[in-house]
Amino acid sequence: MRGRIESEIIKITDWHDFPDYINALSYFIIEKLETFNNKNEVHLVFSAHGLPIRVIERGDPYENQINICVNKIIKNLSLENPYHICYQSKVGPIKWLKPSTTETIKNIAKTEGQDILVIPISFVSDHYETIYEIDLFYAEQAKKLGIRTFKRIDGLNDHPIFIKALSNIVLQHIHGGKP
Repeated sequence: MRGRIESEIIKITDWHDFPDYINALSYFIIEKLETFNNKNEVHLVFSAHGLPIRVIERGDPYENQINICVNKIIKNLSLENPYHICYQSKVGPIKWLKPSTTETIKNIAKTEGQDILVIPISFVSDHYETIYEIDLFYAEQAKKLGIRTFKRIDGLNDHPIFIKALSNIVLQHIHGGKP
């Protein structure tokens, strides 16, 4: 083995409140809200991946980070839309974070506002839990409950805004907290 290269490992533990990430999500929300007729009345449903309560009780910051992220997005957008934080993908008989996305959709169906925009808040790419769980399962539930319009923001995937946010997160950590 010739010329061994030493590398430093930089650990990025979270980026839920990083401004570029908040801006990327905000961009996708505004883009999809523009497709609604009554965009100011659309319920914003921030659906995060569920987590067992016992994990939170042991000190995991996930639930708090989701709340911080959503609050920063709402402040960034300056919208007055009703919004909800809920959790999906529960498995097994143990207690999980609540409310569930199913419960949230049922509660919205009981209100006057009948339009929903789902923001998969803890997912950065399209996969089973966005394409099947949200786009098919929850969309079918919403339809049966009489929800007028049910849409989901596009996944961040490899969109240039998201890639730039990731790049800036890495650069900030490389440069000791400065982008």
